[in-house]
Amino acid sequence: MKSAQSYIEKFMRLHRDAIPGRWPRITTNEAPHKPILLIAVVDSYIEDGDRANLVVLDEPLEHRFDAYWSSIFGLRKKSTVALPFFHLKTDGFWHLAILGTVRENEIPKACRKSLSALKAVVSGATLDEELHALLSQPKLAAHLRSVLITTYSTPELHSQFLKE
Repeated sequence: MKSAQSYIEKFMRLHRDAIPGRWPRITTNEAPHKPILLIAVVDSYIEDGDRANLVVLDEPLEHRFDAYWSSIFGLRKKSTVALPFFHLKTDGFWHLAILGTVRENEIPKACRKSLSALKAVVSGATLDEELHALLSQPKLAAHLRSVLITTYSTPELHSQFLKE
């Protein structure tokens, strides 16, 4: 069984795009997509700790991701929740819930950047059972959320993630 510490470490080592000059200092010079999506997911656990272990690829998740993204970049950079939703599978705790008979290695490349294409082949994602159980505990969920914010953004950006 994996401990809270092992997920803290996983959350602190997300695979992210780090092409020099592409991402601003406020996002620690790397792509913020995965941390933003995970913050949005943790928010949903904080709101409902008894939820099922399925991160549904739905409008509320999309809106929450878009709101965080816009609070950081405004209209300067565009993104879609599809990008981190698809790519989080490489971080070892996120598992795509695939529809039909498509295998994970056969998911079309269009699904990486197109929300409608991704929704056609996945219903959502599940987390490791241990992570799901940890996030179901409000104090641990809040701590993991804090780890994401402090690891992947500079202090001047932290206020963008404060809950009202």
